[in-house]
Amino acid sequence: MRYEECKSHDSDDPLVWIELTDRAITLSTNRPYAPLTPIWHVDDIELLELQGTITLTKPGDSSVGDIIDSRPVVVAFERRNEGGIERLVLKTRGDDSNYYLKVKLTLSTTEILPLPSELPLHYIQEFWVIGRSLRGNDAYYRYIKCVIMRGIEFALENHFVHGSTDDEHPDYSKLALHELTRRVTIDVLTKNLPDAIRFHR
Repeated sequence: MRYEECKSHDSDDPLVWIELTDRAITLSTNRPYAPLTPIWHVDDIELLELQGTITLTKPGDSSVGDIIDSRPVVVAFERRNEGGIERLVLKTRGDDSNYYLKVKLTLSTTEILPLPSELPLHYIQEFWVIGRSLRGNDAYYRYIKCVIMRGIEFALENHFVHGSTDDEHPDYSKLALHELTRRVTIDVLTKNLPDAIRFHR
C-alpha cells in the first residue's frame, strides 16, 4: 500500500523519538480474607519474600521498533498488608520495553473450615506493561493518523484481503473492527514508519 497523499507538504518534517517510562503498578484484594493466606505468583514465579526482584525473559515489542527476540526484564516487587487488604506493588523499568505480565493471587488455608461457595480462591490478572513508547511532533501524528485511516479503508474495501500472505496485502480476514484497527496500526508502525519518518536524536 502506498500513502503518498499522507506525506506532509508543509515545512515541518515528521519527527519521532523514543520515550522510556518506569512504572509502579499496584494490585490488591477488595476486602480482607483472613484467615486465608495469600500467595502471589508473577508469570508462574512464586513471590516467597515480602520484597525483592525477579528476572523474566520477554520478547521485544516490534510496534515500537523493538525487535529483539528475547531479553531479561527485571521486576521489583513489594507485598503489603494494610488493614487485612493484601496489596502487591510491582515496579518496572522503561529500559525493559513493553511486555505482558500475568499475576495470580491464590488464597489458601491450612485450617479445616467451611469456605463461602462464592469465594474465588484464584485471581488472575494479565496486563501490558508500557515501558517504551514513541512520541513525535505534530507532523508525525498527522502522518500516522492518515496512514492508519488509509490502511483501514484499504482492508475494508478489499474485504480484509482474505488469505493473503504478502506484505502489500496483509491477511486481515475475520477480524472485528477494533482488532482490525489494532493490526493495521501495528503494521503501519513496524513497516511504513521507517520509510517516511526519521528519528530525532
